Amino acid sequence: KHRAQRQGLGFDTLECPYQIGNVSVSSDGVVLLEDVSNLLANAMFEKGGSSDSVFRDICALADRCRILVAVTITGLKDDGYDEETVAYINGLNEINQKLFDKASVAISMQEGTPVYQKGDAYVLV
Repeated sequence: KHRAQRQGLGFDTLECPYQIGNVSVSSDGVVLLEDVSNLLANAMFEKGGSSDSVFRDICALADRCRILVAVTITGLKDDGYDEETVAYINGLNEINQKLFDKASVAISMQEGTPVYQKGDAYVLV
């Protein structure tokens, strides 16, 4: 489904649920990582990984391509969840903050409209 939705948009779709830092990509390519929340869940709940290992993998991937677009979810609160879920939510929030700090551009979607939180569209050209 995702491949069909992105056909002709200039993205290569790779299905890699773990260790994306080792994925082969073009150095001049635009890579869409969808999504950070699933990547973290796969690492934590299936492979014993951590938010630090996932962030390092994302950075390794970003270092090997021209542009990395990382899709994630934000605004999760850890209220009322079990310890494992709280660790996941806190880990995702930590990764999101580190990605925001590292990014040239950060965009949030608000009611279907992209809103620049950091940077500007000219950086993406």
